[in-house]
Amino acid sequence: MGENSHFDSPKKMPPDFSAKDIRALAEEDLPAVLAVEIASQPRPWSKDSFQNELNNPASTVNVIWHGNEVVGYICYHTLLDELNILNLVTAPFYRRLGVARLLLDVALADGVRNSVQKVFLEVRKGNRAAIALYQSFGFQLLGCRKGYYADGDDALIMLKELFENI
Repeated sequence: MGENSHFDSPKKMPPDFSAKDIRALAEEDLPAVLAVEIASQPRPWSKDSFQNELNNPASTVNVIWHGNEVVGYICYHTLLDELNILNLVTAPFYRRLGVARLLLDVALADGVRNSVQKVFLEVRKGNRAAIALYQSFGFQLLGCRKGYYADGDDALIMLKELFENI
């Protein structure tokens, strides 16, 4: 697994994560979440951004911990019959272990429980791993927002319909 691995030996398997490892973001989680955000994002959210989400009744922020480390988190808004995914991040050392897949699966299940019809998100046009993940969940390309990100990168708009309109 290499020199930067958090695991004791190359023979040790990565942790198995499940929905029981996910909990709602709490104020005391912010320093650990911010550390992952800064390590993972070209334009990281600020502490104020996360605090605003804590105070927003339409917002859900779920976090996976492994020991004393944040493994990943997702932030989404649920309004009426729509769910909008704003931020989905896996800590660098835990990528490609199913963390983002689990967080997304739990968010979509929450959407089903809340009778959400459509799920939207924006993803950097060049983020092939994220696009492949979303496509594996049935998200479809809806359009492109030119220069959407502060650094000028384009965003792809993706949509998943949870329930077919009758």
